Formats: sequence, C-alpha cells, structure tokens
Amino acid sequence: LVPRDARWAETAPARALALIGRNSLPVFALGLFLSWLASLVLHEAPETQMWSEPLLLLLGVAALYLLARGLERRTLREAALRDAARRDRIATP
Repeated sequence: LVPRDARWAETAPARALALIGRNSLPVFALGLFLSWLASLVLHEAPETQMWSEPLLLLLGVAALYLLARGLERRTLREAALRDAARRDRIATP
C-alpha cells in the first residue's frame, strides 16, 4: 500500500510507528495494562484530570515506544550474536 520510495516513510515519526508495529503484540499488551492503570488514576483523582490525562497519555506513548525500542535492540543484538557464532563455526575447521 505504501510505495517503497515514499519520502514520508523516512521521517522520524514514521520510523517510530514502524518500530512499534514490528513489536505490536508486546506493545499492545503493555498498552492494555497502562490503559487500565490510567483509568484507575483518573477515577481516584478526577479533580486532576485536566493536567493528569495529557500527562498520562504522553507517558504511556513514551513507555510503548521505549518498550518497542528495547525489544528491537534485543532482537538485533541476538541476531548479531547468532551471526558471529555462525561465522565462528564456519571459520573453525
């Protein structure tokens, strides 16, 4: 659906969305938990909703992005270790 040479796909927001999409299941699970937690906070302190709702939203988005970034780094690190081990096995007679 998106052309390979779409210039907007190289922007930072598009790369962040792609990163989150590649790790969608754990991001979704964390999002469910954070949503529940935010609803508890807003229910317990409705008088703070004017400032706490945007703050919780921003913190939630940041947490989802950081989770996806951490998972991506772990995946890349594991792939690099597998490649190095494979090269070592090939190089050793």
